[in-house]
Amino acid sequence: MRPFVVELGLEELPSSQLPALIADLRAKFTAAVDRERLTTGALTVDGTPRRLAAWGTVAEEQTPERRRLVGPPLAVAYRDGVPTAAAVGFARRAGVDVMRLESDGGRVVADVEAPVEGVERVLARMLPDVLEGLEAPRPMRWRDDEVRFVRPVRWLMALVGEEVLPVSAFGIAAGRCTWGNRTDHPDAVSLARADEYVPRLFEIGVMVSSAQRRQVVAAGAHELAAEVGGQANQPGVVEEVADLVEWPTVFRGRFAPTLLDVPAAILASAMVHHQRYLPVTRDGALLPYFIGARNGVGEALDAVVAGNERVLAARLADAAFFYAADRETAESERRERLRGMTYREGLGSYQDKTERLVAAANAWGQRLGLCGAESVALVRAASLAKLDLVTHVVGEFPELEGVMGGVYAEAAGESALSAAAIAGQYQPRTAADPLPPGRVDRALSLLDHLDDLASGVALGVPVTGSSDPFGQRRAALAVGRILVEGGLGPVDQRELLADALARVGVPDPTTGVESLVSLIESRLKSWLEAGVPADVLEAALAAPSDWASLPERLAMLRRFATTPGWGRVATAAKRVGRLSAGVEPAPGGAQGHPEPTAAALATKLEALRAVPPPWEGWPLAAESLVEPVAQFFDAVMVMDPDPAVRARRLGLVAAVSAWLHGPVDWTRVTSLPASEMGSGGVG
Repeated sequence: MRPFVVELGLEELPSSQLPALIADLRAKFTAAVDRERLTTGALTVDGTPRRLAAWGTVAEEQTPERRRLVGPPLAVAYRDGVPTAAAVGFARRAGVDVMRLESDGGRVVADVEAPVEGVERVLARMLPDVLEGLEAPRPMRWRDDEVRFVRPVRWLMALVGEEVLPVSAFGIAAGRCTWGNRTDHPDAVSLARADEYVPRLFEIGVMVSSAQRRQVVAAGAHELAAEVGGQANQPGVVEEVADLVEWPTVFRGRFAPTLLDVPAAILASAMVHHQRYLPVTRDGALLPYFIGARNGVGEALDAVVAGNERVLAARLADAAFFYAADRETAESERRERLRGMTYREGLGSYQDKTERLVAAANAWGQRLGLCGAESVALVRAASLAKLDLVTHVVGEFPELEGVMGGVYAEAAGESALSAAAIAGQYQPRTAADPLPPGRVDRALSLLDHLDDLASGVALGVPVTGSSDPFGQRRAALAVGRILVEGGLGPVDQRELLADALARVGVPDPTTGVESLVSLIESRLKSWLEAGVPADVLEAALAAPSDWASLPERLAMLRRFATTPGWGRVATAAKRVGRLSAGVEPAPGGAQGHPEPTAAALATKLEALRAVPPPWEGWPLAAESLVEPVAQFFDAVMVMDPDPAVRARRLGLVAAVSAWLHGPVDWTRVTSLPASEMGSGGVG
């Protein structure tokens, strides 16, 4: 094994993009060495704001490989047992004697050894594709040619042992030079050998390990916060701060305690989103301190702290001014501004959206299981939901939309239920985001995301693999998650969607319902960890039962699918479903069924309809139908020539099918044993 290192030097990368670029380099480099039959020992891929690098050990040459080359058919390769020109040409291209050709599957073949190249040639050949193939969001140009990357490329270092690889990427030839951090070691440093890489970088002020930088930031923040009796454990911020620097030196600053009168959400947003600081808290309340990290050791840390304090003080002073100005603005004035803010071209203003939300809240509050007080709070929250979009604070801190609406509502004396619902209306934003905590919060979020989904349909903007301009996938997952795990009253999801489509003016709402149901189902399938086969999960989602029952149904199906009764019920359900497709289910009861087996089946079904079993007891109830169904089919001809008799029997079969398909759409279940039921009696 020989040591190697490849380093791509860059202008400072955005901290938000560094982890993805490191992961992409790791994936592409690993795939390339596997494809090129290079065995690696220790392999590390990591980076800093100024570099992406891969280093470790690699074999001296490619792993030998024997390949089978396939040539022309035997009838073409030989004539009267003599090799033809086709066979001779194939042997020449394969590099073997024509007499060593063999046959396999009616064609001539040649077993040859794949060429084995040294590591230098292989790496030099594969590295340009690996480096220039990295996914670069919003790539930029910095030269006169067409070279593009997320940031300008400044150097390329590529060494195997002591040798520089003859490779170029992004128009730059590889060398043996690297650079330290800008603050303390701005000059180039030459490496004699590849295995000097990590210790030499450490000497010139670069921690190339992301994990090491994060550990330094986290430990330093914990220590400095503890000195003032607080904590600094903002989720995700440590990683972002560590990816802003190459040699983190953690410091603590402070701001005027009087600014703590400004809502904590504004202060924290100013520190985290705008300045990349860690707020310091005690028992959840902000303290007048912040923690940051400078790049490099350097000198005059006090001056660095003072400069950061001045920057944050100006930002917080602006925030305090904006907050005070917003507090003095009347609701009527904000609402008038909202009328002038376009929601989506063709769907009016945000005030128009607000009026749709209010109407939906009035229509659905109690149907979603809210009590009287909760329904009133939902309507009021819907009326106020978008007013913060025209405030000064949200204009300056857009990440606080919704949150500030809740703050302003609470300050204006609105109910705690309404204020909390306004604050949580945009959750969940991602699959990992929690649902808003309250029932009113979830109801408002559901109605808002439904309106967003319906708006995309109204404007005729489809969701494709590469295009989702209105965030329909995110809205679909939010709707699905709230209906599944939100604890609201069970409702018909199709009725909800049709209502939302009608409110945005879709002429025939039913035409868009199934496309939205399909989109939501696709998002739920990727989010759920059901522990059941994929086809069963899809079938449970597609069943007519409401999605609120999905967790219980999936738990039942997970257990039921491992029992012998699963196949018997599935076979019966599929059979009655095929026979009665498109038929309206009969109302029920044994009356009107003169045949004993038909009357027995109708009586059994009526008993199950009258007292529906809990989902955990559904399998046993379903199994109790299997034998009556079999006896019915054995005794009667469903497709009787008499139209009245045929309609009566089909109505009963359709009713049985509707009941059996309640928790799971059996037409989508493919993982089934062979049918255990005969086909007699159908006629």
